[in-house]
Amino acid sequence: MAERLFSAEAQEKLMQNKNVIKVSETSITYSVDLKIEAVRANVVGGKPPSLIFLDAGFDLEMIGRDNPKRCLRRWRPVLEKLGEEGLRNDQRGKNSTGRPTERELTIEEKLRRAEAKVRYLEKENELLKKFDGIERSVDDRPSKKYRLIHSLIEAKQQGFNVVYLCEVAGVSCSGYYKWLSGALKRAQSHMKDELDLTNCSSIDQVRRVLDDYIYNYNHNRYQWTRKKMAPVEYRNHLLAA
Repeated sequence: MAERLFSAEAQEKLMQNKNVIKVSETSITYSVDLKIEAVRANVVGGKPPSLIFLDAGFDLEMIGRDNPKRCLRRWRPVLEKLGEEGLRNDQRGKNSTGRPTERELTIEEKLRRAEAKVRYLEKENELLKKFDGIERSVDDRPSKKYRLIHSLIEAKQQGFNVVYLCEVAGVSCSGYYKWLSGALKRAQSHMKDELDLTNCSSIDQVRRVLDDYIYNYNHNRYQWTRKKMAPVEYRNHLLAA
């Protein structure tokens, strides 16, 4: 792919963006804040790279439509493995490896980085044990792995995103999102079948009914699986809880 060149006019316009630190004829140096927020928005919020850059005030025709995707692909593993400090020391350019350079780090920074790597590897080892336990169990359906992945994402486990967790679990991201979509649709379907809002005369009453339902659903739904309840039986169980 031909290298994109930025004209003097384009460089001047890009420098007006608060998310840009430096621009040369061949490269853009983005702010650390943009890198961190972009990775979080993409990993946690599922926001597409192109939309992240558009919201940050960039012209995709100017920087290249594939630029946001390439940037996120580079920034994600750095943030996961080395934390924010890794992104602060991320180097770009012809003589750069694309990784933070050791020569510019103090002893204290090197120790912090080493500690971050150790914590990351410890978490990774714990994950491998959990997924390995699922594979060894009698019930090794992918849905069990999807549930574990979802619980880790919901708990906001630092450094782990859907792509990484699916890779460790040996399942596809598309499979996980399909399962998640199905789970949400099933929950909405159960809610429609189980809730009676006809007697609610105000928004506050509707909120209370919904809050009670969600609380009971979250705290008692495991019994549906354990006792193999039918939907109607489960509804009655919720009403009696």
